[in-house]
Amino acid sequence: MNRSEGQWTQPELSGEVHRGFKTTPEPEMGLGPHWSDKKGIAKFFATYGGGSVHPDSGTAIVHARVPVSSVETDSDVLSAKAVYPMGTGGYKREREVPVKEGAPVQVTGITKLGNTRDRTRTYNPPREMKA
Repeated sequence: MNRSEGQWTQPELSGEVHRGFKTTPEPEMGLGPHWSDKKGIAKFFATYGGGSVHPDSGTAIVHARVPVSSVETDSDVLSAKAVYPMGTGGYKREREVPVKEGAPVQVTGITKLGNTRDRTRTYNPPREMKA
């Protein structure tokens, strides 16, 4: 049994998060620590995060479930990564969920953003990847 497999048996201990990418995500490099609990925020960062006005061919949103044990709570790490408590300035709107680097997440789907329509590929069962 995979060491992290047991944490997925209790779905009430995980939450759905989303992360926007300006380029095609490379799972072997890790998906990164900055996630949001709102799809719209992830889409905003995927679309406008790099200063671009229109999505390009690599723009995507990754949808995942993250267990509570993968959420970053160390205040020194959060401060170093410029993650602020909910309710602080503009970060309240981001609804950020900081995930520990390298921690396991279960990817439930990827939405590729296009100029005319978006396409979502879902994974059943979800694929385990690293943040």
